[in-house]
Formats: sequence, structure tokens, C-alpha cells
Amino acid sequence: MKAFPQRLSILPAAMFALALTVLGQGETGVERVDLDQLLARVSDRVQQYYTNLLSISWNDRVRQEILKEDGKQKEKPRELVYDMIIRHQMATSPDDIAPFFIREVTDLVSIDGNPAKKGETAKPDDPRFASMGSIGFLMTRIREPYRFTYAGSAELEGRKVLIIDVTSPQRNPPRVVWKNSFPLPGVMYSFQVLNVQYNTGRVWVDAETFDVLQLEWKSNPFDFERGKRKFRYETGMTARFKRVSFDNPDQTFLVPESLETFSNMKGGNRFPVVRVKHSFADFKRFLGDTKIVVIEDKK
Repeated sequence: MKAFPQRLSILPAAMFALALTVLGQGETGVERVDLDQLLARVSDRVQQYYTNLLSISWNDRVRQEILKEDGKQKEKPRELVYDMIIRHQMATSPDDIAPFFIREVTDLVSIDGNPAKKGETAKPDDPRFASMGSIGFLMTRIREPYRFTYAGSAELEGRKVLIIDVTSPQRNPPRVVWKNSFPLPGVMYSFQVLNVQYNTGRVWVDAETFDVLQLEWKSNPFDFERGKRKFRYETGMTARFKRVSFDNPDQTFLVPESLETFSNMKGGNRFPVVRVKHSFADFKRFLGDTKIVVIEDKK
């Protein structure tokens, strides 16, 4: 296997599985469940999800779109394809927030439909491969500072699901860094928004298996002003998961299906909407141990 660039993301350890207990129905008409037991079951399945991914490879087709306010294309989309696997990196200290971490291991395959040249890498402004740690926060060891609420049951693509709402308090106040230069003709100012994070989320959990089937996050709108101009910035993401079956031996694993993020700025001038879509496909299972070796060219 070729050498891949690497990136780290948090993956905590699993806890134990517990039976889900239905406690009746509350005043709002939503059935009450033992939330701790539900989160423990979800935590166990998230652990299994990341363990199973150790034996699977797939590709990540990522498409970056710059849209006008009406949703039409503002610029030609940029699309890259990466081959991907994950590896676990063990923690080095008992004080680490997780016993091991996820290491995304990737190889750039193509750019806008053209095969990547040997040694070619993505440009700084190109869309990157997806971080695979999106549901790692559901592991019990790092439940704080998240706050969870059971929001009832529903149906998602024909399957009964249990819905969990989650909030995350703002860690650092959002702020704006202004550049009072004239980077382009007709542009009066430029700026960068910092410290905007996901604050409100919702998790859809399979009622039979307790696998996470969908996750959504949104930031709180961040309002700020420049002179008489008012601005609002927000961002969000949606991650979806599905089951894939393999033969010899017969196994069915939960795998990532898609990940979509967006950022949106309103006010003052007409700002584009930036949308990044990841679609995952070509899942292949390998059996036994895999060793990643750096191969040096000999000329």
C-alpha cells in the first residue's frame, strides 16, 4: 500500500451495553426512556462502528460548491476523490481524553475527474477529505460538556428511530478579524469569522440496533456590525450512515454514507454560500493485518 498523508481526530473508548427502559409517557406526549441507558447503548455501537472501520477501505468523493444567495452556482464546483482507511493511535497518557485516536489515512486519486499525478496533493483552498470522528462525541467518556435530551421516536427511511437532541455550550466567544485594506477593486473591507462552533444537534438512532443513522449540527447565528452594516454568519453539517454487507465471511457493517457542511453569511454585500459534500462509496473489506509502508523512489 502506498504511503498516505495522515490526520488525527478524537475517538474515545466504548462503555457497556444496557437494555433500554421505557418509563412511560410524559406530559408532552413523548415517551420517556432511561436516557443514560440509551446513551450507553449508543456509545457501545459507536465503539463497534469505529472498530469495524479498521478492516474497511473506501473512497471519499468531495465536492465544494460556491453558491449564490438563490442557490445557483457562482463558481465552477471543485471535486476531488480520496482513497481512505482509518487507523487507531493509542493514547500516550492515562490523562488523555481518549484511550486512542482516529488517524485518517488517505491517498489523492483524482482532481475534477483527472487522475492525480504521482506525488500531487490538494491545494490549500481545495476541499479536504472528511474527518471521520463526527460521532466520536457520543462516546460516554467525553459526554461533558454536551447536554442530551430524549426527543421521542419517529421513522427515518422506513426504520423506527429514537431521537436525541444535544447542545454544546459556546466555549469561546465568536469574533471577527477585520482587514482594512483593499484586496480587490471595489471591495471595501475583508474579514474572518473565528470561534463559531456547532451548538445545537440532533441524533437519529436505530431503535433496534442503536446504531447512529443520522447526525445534524448547527451553530448559533452570530450577528455583528461594521458601521451601519449588519451581518449574520452560521454554519452546519449533516452526516448520514448506512449498512453494507460483505461476503466470505458474511458480515454487515455500519459505514459512513455522506457528510455535508455549509457556511452562510448574510448582510452588507451578497456573500456566497459555501457547501461541501462528501459521498462515500466503493467499500472493500480486507482480512488480517495491514501494514502501511513508506516506499521511496529509487532512481
